[in-house]
Amino acid sequence: MPIVRYTSFPGHTQPVTKIISLEHGILSVGFDNVRFTNKRGVMQWNKILKNTSTIAMLNNMELVVASSSGTLTLMNWGRGTTLKQVDVDQGILSLKTGKYLFSASSSGQVTFRDPVTFRQEHAMQFHTGGVSSFDVYGNYMVSTGYSIRGANLITDPLIKVFDLRANKFLPPIPCTINPTIINFHPNYASSILVASQSGALQLCDINDANQSRSQFYQAEVNGYMTTMEFSSSGELFALGDAFGIFQLWCQRDMAKVNSISKPSEYKDDHPQLEYPEFDDDTPLNTVGMPYYTKPLLSVWPSNLLFPIGRPSPKIPPEVLKNVKMVDFVGYAPNPKTFKRNQVPVSEEKTMVAPKFRSEQELEQIKGEVRSVDKYESSKISIDTGIPHHYKSVEIKYSRFGVEDFDFGFYNKTEYGGLETDIRNSYCNSILQMLFFIWPLREITKAHIRSSCFKEPCLTCELGFLFRMLEGSKGVNCQASNFLRAFGLVQQANNLGLLEPEHITSDSDISYGALIQTFCRFILEQICIESSSGNGAPSLIDDKFVQRLFSIPVLSTSQCNEHHRQEREISPFVIDLIYPRKGNGSHPSFVEVLAKSINRESVTKAWCSQCNQYQMTVQSKELLRMPNFMCINSNILTDTDLNFWIEETEIKLKKGPGHLISHINVSDAEGKPEWVFFNDFCVLPVANEERTFKKWKAESEIRSDGTNTLIRPSRYSLARVSVVRGEGPNEGVPFIDDYIYTSEPVCDYLTEYSGIREGDLDPLLSRKPLVSLKVAYKRLRLLVDMGCIFVGHDLRKDCRTINILIPPSQIIDTVKLFKFKNRQRKLSLRFLAWCLLKEDIQTTTHDSVEDARTALLLYKKYCEIQKAGNFEKVMEDIYREGSTCNFRPPNAKHDPRQRMPSSEIF
Repeated sequence: MPIVRYTSFPGHTQPVTKIISLEHGILSVGFDNVRFTNKRGVMQWNKILKNTSTIAMLNNMELVVASSSGTLTLMNWGRGTTLKQVDVDQGILSLKTGKYLFSASSSGQVTFRDPVTFRQEHAMQFHTGGVSSFDVYGNYMVSTGYSIRGANLITDPLIKVFDLRANKFLPPIPCTINPTIINFHPNYASSILVASQSGALQLCDINDANQSRSQFYQAEVNGYMTTMEFSSSGELFALGDAFGIFQLWCQRDMAKVNSISKPSEYKDDHPQLEYPEFDDDTPLNTVGMPYYTKPLLSVWPSNLLFPIGRPSPKIPPEVLKNVKMVDFVGYAPNPKTFKRNQVPVSEEKTMVAPKFRSEQELEQIKGEVRSVDKYESSKISIDTGIPHHYKSVEIKYSRFGVEDFDFGFYNKTEYGGLETDIRNSYCNSILQMLFFIWPLREITKAHIRSSCFKEPCLTCELGFLFRMLEGSKGVNCQASNFLRAFGLVQQANNLGLLEPEHITSDSDISYGALIQTFCRFILEQICIESSSGNGAPSLIDDKFVQRLFSIPVLSTSQCNEHHRQEREISPFVIDLIYPRKGNGSHPSFVEVLAKSINRESVTKAWCSQCNQYQMTVQSKELLRMPNFMCINSNILTDTDLNFWIEETEIKLKKGPGHLISHINVSDAEGKPEWVFFNDFCVLPVANEERTFKKWKAESEIRSDGTNTLIRPSRYSLARVSVVRGEGPNEGVPFIDDYIYTSEPVCDYLTEYSGIREGDLDPLLSRKPLVSLKVAYKRLRLLVDMGCIFVGHDLRKDCRTINILIPPSQIIDTVKLFKFKNRQRKLSLRFLAWCLLKEDIQTTTHDSVEDARTALLLYKKYCEIQKAGNFEKVMEDIYREGSTCNFRPPNAKHDPRQRMPSSEIF
């Protein structure tokens, strides 16, 4: 795995003897000071202590500093203050913590001290010539050191083992190398790793008396080895030598350093501000208005305003050049290019963007019901511009949030679209295409039924997304969970597949190249994750995905001496290679594809039989056709583009582009049915429209002075609470999980979520933490079992969880208690106060309390309906609400839109 320097800074004027990495910074020890530095390199405190030798963490807030002159100092590492200082009878070289505070001296004695009072409890002589290294894990202590033979000091070949429970030495472990450094394996209590100064490594087991299962390794060191440490996950360890060379050893690629890691903090990238330029196209509202006390000149009275109509059409130049003026009237002969009495026909204005749902409801309440225009596709002609459904579609946000946007305006089909207000949503076109590959869809669905523990796992997230698209029935969906997991994959970041946080009109992003790289990446990732190598039992053949998409090609290499080497390769994607310009005839697509697969090249390469570099002829030949062939257009130059278009024109393009897809959704025996997918805009299209290419035109970014919200703030699931709706345990939660996150949290919104800082941190939280995938699987199981979900405004919670629940399985109390001809939605707290005579959410939100309240409101609704006085009760509720502004009398703050932090059932 690659090692990249994160930050560096001068810590001490003398050599550093000990380093401890903490969540918030680095503790380091020099010969005369102890220093705490945050991970950006900024010093937090520096404590001057003479002859310091080592340090050890006593607990979460305290550390012990030892000196070679015989002093133990207890400090608070958060503030850098000294709590107490104790003198001991001999100098200390190393420290370990556990049941006791263990200290080793140069005389070979290890002392056991009380961690509170520092009083000596036991003292054991481990080595006669001194202790070079020791470690403590559980009930065992192991050490390496030196023995005195005559007047010489030699390395002790035996590893001393001490049982802390029985307080006695166990039989020593013979070591074939000269051990000087020793460490317990963090994941295996009986395994120890021993190293010598020459770089020899031996992995031992303290329960194996003969050490028949020992493993040996050799590290290439310069000079001699000085240090060795395991990572907290136990998947890798590091070595250091006297020349400052750092080595990292691991069992597999992309090993984890920590079991639960957090993203590193990087400096903020502040773009350099430029002086704004003003010209004739700059809107006036970009200039701030001064304070004024009198009406402005621009405030015209209504009696001076009148419509002027559309401007008159321009008179053709062939008419103007023959015009004759008589008085003030002009006459000209008809140039025979126009019919008599012909006038332009004004086209009916159609809607290109829907109204908000709240606006539509308000019009219905006022009786202004209008026919809703459909966002339909029409046949494209050469004279028309870019069709509306080919343009980039954007989600508009009202004060009610994204739920107020009418997605149904863009989709009248049975296929679900994907929303765009998420980072890396350029992947939508490929995700929609993969969904309609039936075998792949079944593979991902089978994968989520297995016990996959990988985090993050893109195949799991694809399976969840495909299950949501299957049951969407034309309702818009979100790929937020998949794109969140995709953003956490280090390989995707290394390949440059992640969009920047903020995209502007000046962003230079080649989405064509980006989506082609993503296509190859996601197929390879599915092939790896769907096999049984990820720790989960495979429900399908490990090579099934490879056989489904791989393109078997025979690669042959032959040198000048006719030495021939053959091997079979199986790429997932084929990049088209276009013919050079000037070859005469225009080749067909099949010919270009065949030459891209079966190609031949001459290059200089190493020949293993000749043992030298030779000019070799390398050729590739297709062995058999795959089940599904993925082809990248690979358009790199204008010459490549000419293969696809009939007329080459200069296009003026301002701002980033976007991606669409045409997908054949028909079954194997049905008539081809093509559907156009532009994120959440989904339309059936004609067969010829999918390859039409003459309608492309210049794009323009208009400056109208308006501010539009492109990508809203992103909420993350923090807590899931599910209570039973009936039976003897009615109202008792059987799921109440907190979701740990490795992403930085800007605001916990504690007042509206009930989540406090540290609740989602695995190192600090006392809550039952689970991963998002585990919580999602539990909810997915409840949905598949047909459970009825009762809650208040569940649409927001479902969006945050990124799950689609069939409407037949949802009972939403915000809709139950919505009165006709009233647009206001009643809050859960107000309904509880008004109907149940209960005061909830007094300090913060509690999802279990909200769930129980929603359940009680549903039962109250059933009682009211059974009594037959629902309209009267609702009139009383609205009358009472109008007197108290729809807030309980003891409410301190105005109700805001709550953070969707819990799912309520």
